[in-house]
Amino acid sequence: MICVQERVNQTEPASQGGICSIVASRDGVISEMTVLQGNPLCKVGQAVKAGQVLVSGYKDCGIYIRACHAEAEIFAETQRDLSAVIPANYSARGEKIATEKKYRLIIGKKQINFFKDSGISGVGCDKMCTEYYLTLPGDFQLPIGFVVEEWTYSDQMAVQMEEEMARDILQSFSGEHLAASMVAGQILNKQERIDFCGDYFCQSGHYACVEMIGMTRLEEKLCEDEVG
Repeated sequence: MICVQERVNQTEPASQGGICSIVASRDGVISEMTVLQGNPLCKVGQAVKAGQVLVSGYKDCGIYIRACHAEAEIFAETQRDLSAVIPANYSARGEKIATEKKYRLIIGKKQINFFKDSGISGVGCDKMCTEYYLTLPGDFQLPIGFVVEEWTYSDQMAVQMEEEMARDILQSFSGEHLAASMVAGQILNKQERIDFCGDYFCQSGHYACVEMIGMTRLEEKLCEDEVG
């Protein structure tokens, strides 16, 4: 199990209608922007803060204010920090020590067990089920069947994870997690460090990224005599 903690900015869900502006979802330096509709309030190369309005849904046209649903794609160079941990010790299955078969009768939606326990296998147990149903000539299957469960029990042994293995797992997880957290974008550069912290391997990383930061925010409507 991997535990992860990332310092991120909370974002609001995009609105599908009404008067909307495009705001920054996180801090960054704008690297590319395409405005389809709305009043741009920033430019390429400008540093912006999370929550800052990038493209306004309102435009002052002198004698009136025009309102619209702003639309834009804005990419920025961003910085992300991510920390993750993974246990240094884990349990693995060793040699097989015993096998056992259990039987169950199926009649329609009902099942009759021919064993006394709960039927829930433990950590050191593999369970394989094979179902047999009664059929009539013409391959017509009756709702009556018989299930054979073969349980295989194995020893559990403690294993010390190698640092190289921990590094591969943590780096792979971090890359996938960061990619999934972006609407669109990629990691440009990364600085990662892994330390052994008692019972855990701890990774801390700093990542330079380029990603889409524009998100839609619903705006309050102005008075009718102010909006064209």
